[in-house]
Amino acid sequence: EYDQAQQAFDDINDRVLENIQGIRVVRAFAMEAEEEASFAGRSERLYRQNMRVARLDALFMPASRLIQGISYVIALTYGARLISSGGITIGQLMAHVFYLGMLSWPMIAMGEFINVAQQATASMDRIQEIWDWREEITDPPEALLCDRVGDITFDHFSFSWPGRTEPVLKDLSFTVGQGMTLGIAGRVGSGKTALLKQLLRVYPQESDSGANNEDSLPAPADRLRINNLPIRLFDRRCLRRQIGYVPQESILFSLSVRDNILMGAASGKGSWPLLPGDHEEETAFWKQPYKDIVRQVEAWEKEVPPPPSVSEETLSRVIRIADFEKDVEDLPQGLDTMTGEQGIALSGGQKQRISIARALLADPEVLILDDCLSAVDAITEKNVLSALTRERRGKTTLVSSHRLSAIRDADLILVLEDGKITARGSHDQLMLEGGWYAEQYELQQMEEECLA
Repeated sequence: EYDQAQQAFDDINDRVLENIQGIRVVRAFAMEAEEEASFAGRSERLYRQNMRVARLDALFMPASRLIQGISYVIALTYGARLISSGGITIGQLMAHVFYLGMLSWPMIAMGEFINVAQQATASMDRIQEIWDWREEITDPPEALLCDRVGDITFDHFSFSWPGRTEPVLKDLSFTVGQGMTLGIAGRVGSGKTALLKQLLRVYPQESDSGANNEDSLPAPADRLRINNLPIRLFDRRCLRRQIGYVPQESILFSLSVRDNILMGAASGKGSWPLLPGDHEEETAFWKQPYKDIVRQVEAWEKEVPPPPSVSEETLSRVIRIADFEKDVEDLPQGLDTMTGEQGIALSGGQKQRISIARALLADPEVLILDDCLSAVDAITEKNVLSALTRERRGKTTLVSSHRLSAIRDADLILVLEDGKITARGSHDQLMLEGGWYAEQYELQQMEEECLA
């Protein structure tokens, strides 16, 4: 009952959060009445579940008192018979009743404790499920530190999303040399994002699943290499420090613009994923006496985290590259303006450029831009891409975009279709070959000319 009440509370909580975040959509489609009815139904379910819990709680005390009263009645009735037959004295009966009263109150307290413990267990089971969760991929015991990424090689590489058997990337083979710019184009769902995420090692690959190898293909571990070594040999945290990533959907936190950008500052020591020694240290921490745990936590809370070691010059530089300078001037409090929950106080283009500035702050060797300029106009896009080309000379950049003007200057352009490479080459080569890329580029150019 307690677990079901918790689930009902989670259900209504999630629904309310979705409605608040998507309130404009709800109003745009005039769905207020439907959402009110949905909320009323979830509220009724939550009410029923909590009433069941309340009935169980209300039943406990009368039941325990009834059992206590019955035990007194039995003791007095049977004791009276023993007294009449001369088996015991009145003093012995009174002593028995007195001891019975002393025993009943601890039993009631124990029952109350069990009742509260059941509620806590229902909540703890949900927390324990998160604590016990283990990542699907792990680093090898002696993982290599990644000082530089160098060349990136995909050699007959395939990939399937976790839990699915149908590959979303199929037999991809290409090399991105150090300092090159790779452009990735294709229709929606062709596998552009899936391809870019492989360098971040956030999903299990063939080498992690122990997939069988065909004699004519490289071993699964060798199908994605950096510096001519399998990527799975490297420590993921160390590898990710060499990469700046800007996703399709810009994620901002409820902080100021400055703090959101500073989150991209290079850190000396990563804290995730946890190492085996970290798990042992955590276990030892929770085995301490409660007072020691409280005292240590209070000490941690009083510690002031050191500010990121980023100069104002570096901060201004990444803002300039992201073409965000004019926007900063227009913000009410400049860089100290609060972005709101998930950046609700900013436009889509502003959020994307803040994400770009954040990714550039650590000056990564590899920069991944996953269709992250879709919400800006053509002029702003041109300014950002020109600044990136100028400032990141000699460093590797991977760009995917539906707007082909964003990748026309790339050293190598891949055209994906259903997870396969259907065309590759420079912009001029692909235009001469014709096909989807040339048709799409000409169509987009015509649209821009009409809008101009």
